[in-house]
Amino acid sequence: MLNLFSPRQRLFNKTDSAQASLRAIIFSIRDYWFALPIEAVIKILPCPPINSPSKEGISIVDLEDRTITVVDLLYKLGHLEEESQIEKTCVLQRFLILTMTQTEEIFGLLVEHSPTLIDIPLNTIRTVPLSYRQVIELNFVKQMAILTDTQEQQPLKVFLLGTV
Repeated sequence: MLNLFSPRQRLFNKTDSAQASLRAIIFSIRDYWFALPIEAVIKILPCPPINSPSKEGISIVDLEDRTITVVDLLYKLGHLEEESQIEKTCVLQRFLILTMTQTEEIFGLLVEHSPTLIDIPLNTIRTVPLSYRQVIELNFVKQMAILTDTQEQQPLKVFLLGTV
């Protein structure tokens, strides 16, 4: 479901220092940071009311003339409480990132805060070990970037959704 479609030839930018980079939006979900290539983003909007929130982390929402699947990454990461996180998230007015699967089906990702646009240097991107992905329920993530947090001087691990 989270294997994202994105045209590879348009993902890369050159920054001022002539270093190749990936333009992406980043967002946090609990203790994790995620990035989605900007080319894969269709739209970011305030979360509308969710139809039939499910305990599996998958629901649907009506947007204009379409019904869209909504994925709750909190559920996928095993951070659910008794009440459905999808229900709570939209009541608190979160955001929905619309993107597309490899089969060109539009779906939405729920996020707690408005995403931020950044350029991720390609030399910071590496493969996430399979054993790590399986243990922490991140089997849908294959790559991550290690960025320097200028305020805390600690590395920031950002998991990439989609393929670079």
